[in-house]
Amino acid sequence: RHMPAATWCQFGGFTLSVVAIVAGIMWHAPLWFFALTFIIECLVTAAALFARYHQLGGAWRTWRWEKILSFRLLRESWYEIATQLTLLMLLRLDAVMVQAMRGETEAGYYSAAVRISEVAYFIPMMLAGFMLPPLMQRKQSGAPDYRDRVADYFGVSLAITLPIALGIVFTSGWLVSLLFGS
Repeated sequence: RHMPAATWCQFGGFTLSVVAIVAGIMWHAPLWFFALTFIIECLVTAAALFARYHQLGGAWRTWRWEKILSFRLLRESWYEIATQLTLLMLLRLDAVMVQAMRGETEAGYYSAAVRISEVAYFIPMMLAGFMLPPLMQRKQSGAPDYRDRVADYFGVSLAITLPIALGIVFTSGWLVSLLFGS
C-alpha cells in the first residue's frame, strides 16, 4: 500500500541528483561535487520518506528496535542483500575500469554521465515496484486472470521503456555534445 509513495520519494531524490549532476557538468564543477550529489539524493529521499510517514500519521517517537525481529528480517533477506551488493558492484565496475585506463578525471565524468542515463532504467524499476506485488498476490491466490495481468505488465513496461530507449538513442549525440562539449 505504501510502496508507490516510497518509490515516488526515491524517484524525487534521484531526479534532484540527476539535475545536480547535469548542472555540475555544465558548470564544470569539481569532482567532489559529483560525490556530493549522491549524498543529496539520499538526504532528499530520507526527508521525503520521513515527511510522507508523518503525513500518514506515523510518529518516529513510537519506534522501538526489536532485536529478534531485526535478526529475523536480516536472515530472511540475505539473498536480497547479496543480490543488491552484487548488482552495485556490477554497475560500478565500469567506472573502476575507466579509472584504471584513463584516470580519475575521466572516471568522474564517466560516472556522472552514467548516473544521468540511469533514469532510463529507474522508471521501469519504479513500475515494477507498483505492479509486481499485486501480480504475486494474484499468482499465490490462483487468480484465473494472472497470465493476462502478466502480459499487461510486460505491455505497459514496453510502452514506457521503448520511447525512453529510443529517446536516448536519438538524442545521445546531442546530449553528449551539450553536456561535455565536442
